[in-house]
Amino acid sequence: MEPLLDQLARHMPRPKKVPCWVASIVKFVFAMVVMTIVCTVAWEDLLDDRVYMCTDGPSCYLTPGDWVHAHDGLPVEVVPKIVPPHDMSDPDEIKAGWSVAGLWAVWILFFGVSLLVSLGFARVPWIATPVLGRPTTRHQT
Repeated sequence: MEPLLDQLARHMPRPKKVPCWVASIVKFVFAMVVMTIVCTVAWEDLLDDRVYMCTDGPSCYLTPGDWVHAHDGLPVEVVPKIVPPHDMSDPDEIKAGWSVAGLWAVWILFFGVSLLVSLGFARVPWIATPVLGRPTTRHQT
């Protein structure tokens, strides 16, 4: 007599296999979202208010190129150390030895690492799990 679960499993429809490219796209998008969160947190901890100070609103990893700029006729100040907080009427500041091009280089590095990690994660195969009613070992003939 066949066990009840095996009988039920034989009569259940088999799940359709997701095409490999769809799974890869889903994994890539998921990894990019996670990496964007990681890069945003790292940017805030390592660069924002340490290397540059933008006084007219948020400027972070998610707003590339909007880190420091002249406003109200005030040029960007180069300072030896960033000391927050600042008033909205103060000029933007960048730490001595840094430049907007240097910030762009770091942003491109962060984004490039995000892409590489996401592409690598997208290529990792799903973990195969046995389905009810199917043998978990292959029979040799």
